Amino acid sequence: MPVKSSATIVVLCVLAFVVVCCPLVNATSPKEQYERGVELANSHHYAEAMKLLRKAADQGLPDAQEAIGELFHYGAGTTRDDSEAMRWYRKAADQGNAIAEDFVGLSYENGLGVKKDLSEAMRWYRKAADQGNAEAENSIGYLYAHGLSVEQSLFEAMKWYRKAADQGNAMAQRNVANLYFNGLGVAKDYSEAMHWYLKSANQSFTDAENSVGYCYENGLGVEKNLDLAVYWYQKAASEGLTLAQANLGRLYYNGLGVMKDHSEAMRWFRMAADQGFASAENQVGYSYAIGLGVTKDQSEAMRWFRKAADHGLDVARDNLKSLSDALCGQTNNWQDAEVACNYLIAAGADSPKIRQNLAAAEEAENVHKRAELQR
Repeated sequence: MPVKSSATIVVLCVLAFVVVCCPLVNATSPKEQYERGVELANSHHYAEAMKLLRKAADQGLPDAQEAIGELFHYGAGTTRDDSEAMRWYRKAADQGNAIAEDFVGLSYENGLGVKKDLSEAMRWYRKAADQGNAEAENSIGYLYAHGLSVEQSLFEAMKWYRKAADQGNAMAQRNVANLYFNGLGVAKDYSEAMHWYLKSANQSFTDAENSVGYCYENGLGVEKNLDLAVYWYQKAASEGLTLAQANLGRLYYNGLGVMKDHSEAMRWFRMAADQGFASAENQVGYSYAIGLGVTKDQSEAMRWFRKAADHGLDVARDNLKSLSDALCGQTNNWQDAEVACNYLIAAGADSPKIRQNLAAAEEAENVHKRAELQR
C-alpha cells in the first residue's frame, strides 16, 4: 500500500518560502522581518532568524507564525518542541495559512504536541487542500487508502493523490505509481506506474528511484535494461535506502548488469543490514557461513542469522537452526558449539544428544581455561 512520511519538509529548507531578494538590513515591517528571518534560517542563522520571526509573528503575521512552528517542529536552532510547534502552527492556521493547516493536520495524525486524532487531522488537511496545498492532498489520499478516520476508498485515494501529483508532489507521484503498479483502485498498468515512478524519481524521491530500478530490472512497463536498473538502484542506495542497497547487492552477487563481485555485494548487503533490514542481515549471515565475499566465520554467520530471525524473517530462523544443528556437535570449536547448542535448547529443540554435545563443549571450555591458567 502507499505510504506517507511524517516529515513533509526537510530541515535544510526548513521554512516554506525561500526569499531571493537582497538582505534587508533594517527590516521594519512584519513582512520585511519575516522575509529576512527566512533568509537567516535558510542560511542556518537560527537564533537571529527566530528574533526577527518573533517580531513579525507577535504582530500577527501568519507566515511568520508558521515559520516559527517549523523551527520548533524540526528543532532547528532550538530544542525540538512539538507542543510549541503546534501552538504556533495553530496561530497561523486560525488565520487561514494553508501550510500551517497542513502541519496542524500532520500533528493530529501523528500525535505531535497534541493527542492523536485522525478525524481532526482530516478536518485540517481538508482546510489546507481547499487552498490547493499538495502535501495536504497527499495526506488525504493516504487516509482514504488506509481507511483512517474515513471509510477506505482506493478510488478517493487515487483522486487525492492525483491532485497532489499533478502539482509535482514527489511523494504523491510515487503513491499514484504504487496504485497503478499493484492494481489498487485502478486497473494494473505497469507503463502508467513507470510514468509516475519516473516523475517522482526525477525529483530524487528515493523509494521511487528504487522502484524505477526494479521496473528496469524486470521489464515492467518498460524495456528491460539492467544497466539502468543498476543506475537507479545505485542512486537510491547511495542515499541510504535499505531496499535499494539490498537490491544492488543482489545484482553484484548474481552478476546482473555488473561484473559478479561477491565482495562488493557484501558491502551493499552490509550497509542495509547495519540499518536492520532483515533480508540483508540474512544474506550477510549466509555470506559468512560459506565464506563468499568475506572470510568464512560461523560465529558471525550465527550472529547475523539471529539478527534477521529476531526481525521476524522465517528463512533466517531456518538458517540459524540448520547452522546450529551443524555446529552443536563440533569438537574442534567449542565456542561455536556451545552457542549453537544453547540456541537449540532455547528454541525448543532440546534432546539428549544436544545436551551431550553441550556438555562436551563446556568441558572443552574448562580444559581451555585450565590450560590458560597454567601458562
